[in-house]
Amino acid sequence: MKRMKIKHSSLSSQIIRLCLSLVVLISAVFSAMFLLNINRITERNLKNTADITLRYLNADIQRTLAPALQMSILAASFVSRVSSYEELKNILGDMLETNTATFEMYYGTLLSRFDGGSIITATDWSPYDDPAWDQINRPWFTTALEHPREPFITDPYEDSQTGKVCVTVVRTAEDAGGTSIGVVGTDLFLDVLAGIVSARTITEGGSTFLINREGLYLVHANTEKVLKENFFVEMGDGLKRAEVIQDSEAVVFFKDRYICSAPVSGTGWFLVSTGPLQVLWADSRGIIYWSICIVLSIGLISVTLAVLMSKSMTAPFKHLISSFAVLSSGDLTVSLMDYKSKEASALSKGFNQFAESLSGLVRQITVSSSNIGQVTETLLVSIADIEKIITAVEGAVTSIRVDVNREHESIVQTNGAISQVMGEIEQVNRLIKEQRVQVDEVSAAIKDMRASIQAIESSALSVNSQVNTLVSSSQEEQERLAGMTGITKMVEQESASLADMNQVIAAVAAQTNLLSMNAAIEAAHAGEAGSGFAVVADEIRNLAETTARQAKSSKEALGVIQQHITHIANASIHAEQGFGDIIEKIRGIETIALDLKGIAETQGAGSRRLQDAVQAINAVSHAVETGAGTMRSRADDAVATCRNLSHLSRDVDDKVSICEQGVSSLTAHTKSVIMIGEDTKGSVTELDNSIAPFKTRTTTR
Repeated sequence: MKRMKIKHSSLSSQIIRLCLSLVVLISAVFSAMFLLNINRITERNLKNTADITLRYLNADIQRTLAPALQMSILAASFVSRVSSYEELKNILGDMLETNTATFEMYYGTLLSRFDGGSIITATDWSPYDDPAWDQINRPWFTTALEHPREPFITDPYEDSQTGKVCVTVVRTAEDAGGTSIGVVGTDLFLDVLAGIVSARTITEGGSTFLINREGLYLVHANTEKVLKENFFVEMGDGLKRAEVIQDSEAVVFFKDRYICSAPVSGTGWFLVSTGPLQVLWADSRGIIYWSICIVLSIGLISVTLAVLMSKSMTAPFKHLISSFAVLSSGDLTVSLMDYKSKEASALSKGFNQFAESLSGLVRQITVSSSNIGQVTETLLVSIADIEKIITAVEGAVTSIRVDVNREHESIVQTNGAISQVMGEIEQVNRLIKEQRVQVDEVSAAIKDMRASIQAIESSALSVNSQVNTLVSSSQEEQERLAGMTGITKMVEQESASLADMNQVIAAVAAQTNLLSMNAAIEAAHAGEAGSGFAVVADEIRNLAETTARQAKSSKEALGVIQQHITHIANASIHAEQGFGDIIEKIRGIETIALDLKGIAETQGAGSRRLQDAVQAINAVSHAVETGAGTMRSRADDAVATCRNLSHLSRDVDDKVSICEQGVSSLTAHTKSVIMIGEDTKGSVTELDNSIAPFKTRTTTR
């Protein structure tokens, strides 16, 4: 299966891409939220503006109606105490002149004019001109009786004399006992409200007017519509009356217009203000334009800050990466400086300690390898000498066997022909002397061989000591490297705690952003009075968003740092395992040295047995020589002596066989030692080649 090639990118570019992604994401979310909530924001702003506008209008209407209300209330309070209707007429006329908005005041008794009651007016208008006119049947009179002891405004109507739309403010009059005795009415034209109502609009191009519950126009800038046209009929189908006619302020979006309404206190009238939605959308488009400009500005600032921060944050790690590249090439002299960042400083110290420990270990391995090489060379030289000595011993043993065979033949011939004994005795005596010389040479060679074997054993002990020292040093360096791995793990844990702290900062930034949004909403409710607080809330929100972006950027950067720390920890673990392998190889060398020591001990034991055999041969030769002397003095014992010589010759042959076996064993062991020495030399060469690329630091004591 073909492995996919991973495309790597720098930490700096990742930080920049992260900031750009965050800016784009936040901008997209902000724009989407703004577009989704633009209607809600527009409706809320419209409601706030309409509430203020209609409240002011309601207050202006109440101030306009207040004089008429006061006049009716005042007249109702004293009408029962006036002595004559003529005096009452004069008083009502004086009161009427105080308010130009009113055009008539009158008082009608509770009794019908046809039952002795009366109607008194403040002007020259006389209701008696109409014979059927009776005050108790008039709407203003019945309305007052339906609301005793409280002022009330009647429904608008068209005055028969002027043709203008007017209303009557009525109030029941009571006697001293609290019994109703009549009704006081004050007429005023509604056109005094037209200027007040029409002058106030919510937006440019809008209009404001008064309607009743059925939608009939009561006050309008176009007087031709008053009491003649209906607002709901004019707006067309689709607009529900219940949406506009409510007990509180209402805002309705209908087609391409907005409709705001509010009830007029103390009446059955409703203020209605309407206008085109295009004006509101124009303001919204302006807000969107400025929002886009602000988002782009924030994005540009964020990119600039991201570039600067990425350069500052990645500089130590770039240096660290280049230093690791140098270290991986075998140059252990590289060193890192201390950094301001806590994590970078910890990595720098760990890197320097790791390089120092590794440099010391390489130096120790170099020294130990050199010592092992020298011991191996000495061992090979000693083995070569031993091989020469063994060859000489083998030749001497062969010669002894030849001599022993000749002695045996001589003894056989002596046993066959006693007559020739005396002549052969001289020859035997000469051969025995030669044999003794050869035995002495063999004994000296065996002594030299034992000395060489002892030297091999000492060398093996020295190799074992050097290997033990190398194993101890390697184990110490492995423990230091394990400690270094623990420090790297601690740094990795510290980086994880920094990521947790970064997450807390992000949560605080999110909470601050939420609080700033709530504050901005409250400032919007407050209108102009909260505009300053809205600016502060907006700045807090910007600060929270900046903090959140920085927290997210730090989180990603810390994530990358943790990955590098993890790679370093893994590298330390691999290095520690590598040292474990080196220690195993050194222990293999130690095993070879111990085998060499065992072989040397075995060769020493064989040489001792060989020396004992040679000493026995020497003793036999001495006995043969003594026997020859005895043969000279005692010819009659020649036969017996020959038999003894035959036995001794067989004993010598057996001893020579033992010597041959010892020599063969020494030869085999020597070849084994040579092979071990060659293997040791090859291992030392491989070790030298492995540590040759490393450049170690010079130590100062």
